[in-house]
Amino acid sequence: MLNYSNHSYLDEHKLPFSISRVFLDQHNSPSMQEHDCVELVFIVQGDARYICEGECYDIHTRDVIIINPGETHRYEVGHGKPFEMIKCQFNSEFIQESLLRQLEITTLMDGSYVHSLLNKGERRYNRLNLKKQDSMRAISLLNCIQLEWKFKQANHHTLIKILVLELLVLLSRYKSQNTSFQPEPRLQRSSHNRILTRRVNGFLEHHYAEKLSISSICELFNISTRQMNRIFKRETGQTLTERVHEIRINRAKQYLMESDEKVIQIAILVGYEDPTFFSSLFRRQVGCPPGKFRKFYQELG
Repeated sequence: MLNYSNHSYLDEHKLPFSISRVFLDQHNSPSMQEHDCVELVFIVQGDARYICEGECYDIHTRDVIIINPGETHRYEVGHGKPFEMIKCQFNSEFIQESLLRQLEITTLMDGSYVHSLLNKGERRYNRLNLKKQDSMRAISLLNCIQLEWKFKQANHHTLIKILVLELLVLLSRYKSQNTSFQPEPRLQRSSHNRILTRRVNGFLEHHYAEKLSISSICELFNISTRQMNRIFKRETGQTLTERVHEIRINRAKQYLMESDEKVIQIAILVGYEDPTFFSSLFRRQVGCPPGKFRKFYQELG
């Protein structure tokens, strides 16, 4: 089992903080590990099983996980499925209590998440699934934090603290606004609906580059459009159209990172005839245009 302590991992740059973007697959999944710090994980894309303290959870795109100090955990990724996450690690001294008072966060109703994260010994609310708009804002903040961490320009530590604090307040607000929402337990869902959803999802992953219509997909699986949309939305939290776009954008990200293809050609390769629409959709879902995304990963490399 791996263990990363505050002194050996966080203090490398004289700041009790670290951020990294991690790609996992079936053959590249770390063994059981634990940390002496808080770990905030944002799932950029993919599905996996998250094992923490002997309990298993299904985690998905746009999930935020809080891992408490000392909790043993690991991830299991399915065959052939890309899984990408951003991990932030910091300890309770990262943001001083005096700063929270100065910003009057102690008087905000949505500050509870901030204080629970930075209070030693308090157990965190472990999992949130962000809506698309909230996740876009979160990923934008995380990208800014990662750039500051990478280039370490003047006063980067101050900007990192401000950006992390904004992220925590955003999560706190989201938590307070969604306390009454309880996802339907997976075990209580119809086995037939789960199998249907997996079959449809598999079809989309193999045929994403083709011209797809909701009516043709429903006809293929011998189900009405209304029933298909209801089942798929309940099982995945997405509409069929949203899932098609997500698969295509994720594949486009791989092309941008792994090839020299032009953006116009990548749009066609992933199923979009209109490159302007593709670029606009990519910006909305990822937080930056395709060209900037490629440049960012080239700079990281």
